[in-house]
Amino acid sequence: MFIFEKVRESAAVIERGNTILLVREPNSEKWSLPGGTAKPEEGARETLIRGLAEEFLGLRICGSPELFRHFSPSIINPREVTIFLLGIAGEAVPNPQKLEEARWVDSSLIEENYSVPEEAILSLTSLRKMRDRSPPKIIA
Repeated sequence: MFIFEKVRESAAVIERGNTILLVREPNSEKWSLPGGTAKPEEGARETLIRGLAEEFLGLRICGSPELFRHFSPSIINPREVTIFLLGIAGEAVPNPQKLEEARWVDSSLIEENYSVPEEAILSLTSLRKMRDRSPPKIIA
C-alpha cells in the first residue's frame, strides 16, 4: 500500500473594491487564487509570500490574516489549503514565466463564469456570509 504525502498549499483572496484577483497558469484552462505549493519545512505564510513573489513582479503585500483552512482527506491526493485575505500596494503585474493571465473579477460572477478550485468557492462563500452577518448583540 502506498502512503501519499499531504500536499500543502497557500492561496490569497486579494480584493480591490468589489473584485477578486484570479490567475491562470500557462497551458491551463482553470483559474485559481494566487499562491503556491509548500516546500518541505515551509509554513503557510512563507509559502504564500514566496508563491506571490514568483507569480507577480514587484508585488507588495499588506497584512496576512489567515481566513480559512480546507482539508481534502483523499487517500490518493490529500491536500491542505490555507487561504489568506490580503491587500496589495501598487499593481499586480503577472510574471509571464509563471502566469498566463491575471484578472480582476467581480466576486459575484466567479462561481458562474470561472472554473476555480472548490476551496476558492468555499472561501469566497464563507467570506460573503461573514460580511453579511449582523454584528452580535450586546446583552450585558
